[in-house]
Amino acid sequence: MALETKETNETKPLSCKSQWSWQLKLWKSRLPVVVVPLLASLRNLAEERRLAGPLAADGFEPPVRTVSGLPREASYCVEFALLCGLAASTGTLQLPFSVTWWLILLAAFVLETDLTVGVATVLSLSVLLGWYGVRLRHPHAVMALWGGSRGGSAEPKDGLMWLCWQAWDLVVHLLPGVLMLYWHGPSLSRGPCVPAGIAAVAASLPLNMLWLWSLGGSLPTQPGGTWAVRRRLWPWGLRLSETNAVYGVEPLLPDGAWAWIFGSHWLVCAVWAACLTLPRDVLLAYSVFMGHGLLWLPFTNAWWAVFLIAVFSSGVGPYFRGIAACCGATTAIGWYGTQMLIPYALPCLLGAWIFDPVERRAPTWVSSRSAVREASRRTS
Repeated sequence: MALETKETNETKPLSCKSQWSWQLKLWKSRLPVVVVPLLASLRNLAEERRLAGPLAADGFEPPVRTVSGLPREASYCVEFALLCGLAASTGTLQLPFSVTWWLILLAAFVLETDLTVGVATVLSLSVLLGWYGVRLRHPHAVMALWGGSRGGSAEPKDGLMWLCWQAWDLVVHLLPGVLMLYWHGPSLSRGPCVPAGIAAVAASLPLNMLWLWSLGGSLPTQPGGTWAVRRRLWPWGLRLSETNAVYGVEPLLPDGAWAWIFGSHWLVCAVWAACLTLPRDVLLAYSVFMGHGLLWLPFTNAWWAVFLIAVFSSGVGPYFRGIAACCGATTAIGWYGTQMLIPYALPCLLGAWIFDPVERRAPTWVSSRSAVREASRRTS
């Protein structure tokens, strides 16, 4: 009985607030008004950076925009503390993470400093990927716009209200995010640059974790377990799906959707940091391996692609050829070592990669041949 009670407590979803607070309603209604002046100011900052580009190429480094003329290190510390405070306060107040992003946009509008603008740019990409990615897979997640069950209803009362919310989403989420990436984000001419560089990416990484921890601390405590479990600190005492207490999406999104929402932010930061710090050859090799993994292709196919590029392409450098050589050694050791330890591995793989696909997809006059059937039977 005690075990059953524990399982029930762990799987029971948190109930969200019944209604929006008046502050959140005021925020939703007034936010579109500040979009135009905010974006106009941030565009002027991008224009200043563009004009300073030729000077930097000639050997003159433009001054870094800091808070009140502070040294760069001191200004970065002050700005990072401000960013962490915004993330923690919005989590404690159980506000959506998009509110955190918009407060950082407002901070960039007020301060006009490199680090704050860079963090706002990185968050723009992660917010767009997380929000529109989950809407693509789970269309009913759109109800988070009007608060779902927190807003009082699962659906707008009429078609006009639905169109208004869609327009609100485009003005408040899509337009600022795309324009921030266009003005301050990477491009073919600038490369993967962002204001404040790697410092902006590093400062962006922990913000949604701070939001999660603050949200867990504001939720009701649960009995038993360690202090972190009782205080609902992620990942010990808080599941990502329990953040639906803020969004009010019904029916509940699966755990994979919440993993995408939060994991896309960490993925954006990791990939952006790699693009800023790693040599081009290393990024190219990693892209080949990641692409094969996303397409569910064997690792040996990825190594063959890297090997052929290293042999026949004159545009790659020693790093790329070194990766091809190292991965070639590990591929050979892993493959032939597996065959020595598990002799039936090769026949099974031949059956899975060659004979079974031939029987399923090849024309009948090919797949019905007795030799193919017999070889497939021997490998199964």
